[in-house]
Amino acid sequence: MLLMSRTDLLLIASSALLWLVVMFGVLLLLVLLRIVGSIQLAHSGEVRAERLSARPQVGALIPAFSAVNLSTREPIIRATLLGNPTLLIVVTPGCSACDNAVAWAQASLQDRTIVLISAPLEQSSRAARIWGERQHLAYCAAEDIDQTLSVPSTPFAIRLDEIGTITAAQPIVDRDDWDSLMTASAVQRTLWGGPDTVNGESLAKTQP
Repeated sequence: MLLMSRTDLLLIASSALLWLVVMFGVLLLLVLLRIVGSIQLAHSGEVRAERLSARPQVGALIPAFSAVNLSTREPIIRATLLGNPTLLIVVTPGCSACDNAVAWAQASLQDRTIVLISAPLEQSSRAARIWGERQHLAYCAAEDIDQTLSVPSTPFAIRLDEIGTITAAQPIVDRDDWDSLMTASAVQRTLWGGPDTVNGESLAKTQP
């Protein structure tokens, strides 16, 4: 009987020890998951901050880029935009918010609006046919233009003055964003050195 009791005690002790080991393992796993989650959250925050800081900056000259006008097949580059205020809208096919942005652009009274479709030529052409043509609206195929212009998301609108300076830049999530863009104050060119310079740098030296 005494031997049985000792055996029972050993079994109980070993079971308790096993449970302690299991609980310790569970706690250790939870701690590791929390650490990994914190690292991922910090990394995503850094990536988001980096993307936001890399977005088009008001007052800067629009970066050099290239696109193809889907109607005329003529190339569109930064120098093409000089001479008149221009509204650029960066979109991707199959994006419902982009559909809305294009519709608002079609209904606006902007003198010159260029829709830069971040997709290969064929896919861009299909999207342009779906959206329909407007006299003041130019659809352009500009693959990877969102990366070239450091656009954090689409649709994204960029307003330029006649020398290619960014006067407004923001994502277009809803109609309020669009209205805000349309009413944004124009940047005074004198802040960057006059009509032939941007931030004191001659346009002749910065054109592609």
